[in-house]
Amino acid sequence: MKIVGVWLDSHSSKNYKLRIGQKVVLKDNKLYFGPCDIDNECLELNSESIVPYTEIAYNGDAYIDINIPDQKLLITKTGDLKIYDQLGLVATYPFIFIDPSILKY
Repeated sequence: MKIVGVWLDSHSSKNYKLRIGQKVVLKDNKLYFGPCDIDNECLELNSESIVPYTEIAYNGDAYIDINIPDQKLLITKTGDLKIYDQLGLVATYPFIFIDPSILKY
């Protein structure tokens, strides 16, 4: 698994007193999304990573969580990650890095 995007999760970082982020990794031409411990994981583009929680797929507009189809992940033009569900915006995460050859925004 190779890391292709990381965003800072400020809210969780404050609650847990750790630097926590959200990451997207690539494995076997599939994308996976989940949390990461920024301080304990090598956060370089294409560095090795453990498997995060859920598979995502691009639908031409946003990334959709395969397990929760009502949840979509949108990467803004500035690189920030916005997560939406059926009720609207859930959270916004500022970007740390993105591989633009893999992720669409």
